[in-house]
Amino acid sequence: MISNEQKTGMSPAYDYPQAVYTAAPRLIEADFKLPSTGAWWYDGSNPAVDRKLTLGRLVTNAGSSIKALMAETAQVNGKFPSNQEAFNNFADDYLDQIWPSLNGTEGGGYMYGGLKPPGSGTTEPTV
Repeated sequence: MISNEQKTGMSPAYDYPQAVYTAAPRLIEADFKLPSTGAWWYDGSNPAVDRKLTLGRLVTNAGSSIKALMAETAQVNGKFPSNQEAFNNFADDYLDQIWPSLNGTEGGGYMYGGLKPPGSGTTEPTV
């Protein structure tokens, strides 16, 4: 297993898979924090949550067979900042609605029928 922590500099910013350097069949994990900035767990701040970035990471990782490990750290009082809590409530509803598209999704490539070896006569995925 290879852990790829806090990758930045991709365009678009949520496209975590393009920063991953590990080839399957190794288990690939993308580690990132929610929210993506700040030190709320000890300084009491309440940074904004970038919904597009965070949801984009979850969806692109699912489509690329990358396990998303999103760190959610409570403050020293055990509560999440209100912006983080609001995002969690939004994401709960949003992800429920798109779950049939994400559940069990695996990326393409030789392991999942997305590509055929050279000389096989076809490049279409098997169903």
